[in-house]
Amino acid sequence: ETVSSGSATGAALTLSTTPLSATKNNALGTPNYAKGASGVRIGSFVLTASSAEAVNVSNLTVTMSASSTNFQNAMVKVGSTQFGTTKATLSGSDAITFSGSAPIVVPKGGSQVVDVYADVLSGTTANTYTGVTTLTSCTGTGSVSNASNSCSPTSVAGQDVQVSDG
Repeated sequence: ETVSSGSATGAALTLSTTPLSATKNNALGTPNYAKGASGVRIGSFVLTASSAEAVNVSNLTVTMSASSTNFQNAMVKVGSTQFGTTKATLSGSDAITFSGSAPIVVPKGGSQVVDVYADVLSGTTANTYTGVTTLTSCTGTGSVSNASNSCSPTSVAGQDVQVSDG
């Protein structure tokens, strides 16, 4: 018969209550585009997974501001890869859900940048448009647990966009 007792010292473990977080990508700042510019980045967000597991994001919802009528052909990209379908006409305050054929993989303990692109209409008034995009939802599943995950917080305001005469 073997009896063991004693103590062990090891690294502290932290349990995460937010397996998927979203923040504004401050690296973008306030972009400035000329009227009529096409395929320009009007919003950027960072999705971060906890150290517990990667998250496969299947849906993102971006709510456009009332001033989004100055833009068209909104799309989401991760790097150079488009995620979901382009929304051609923006009528102001649209909530656009993007769903890709393959998920956005947010690595365990890592981040993934998600960008919103659009064209600036040529008739747009030169101005600074406040918070053109807001990330209002993202959902996915844990890569190991397959548990449902949603972004926290549920509303992340994006960048202001400056439009100039050119």
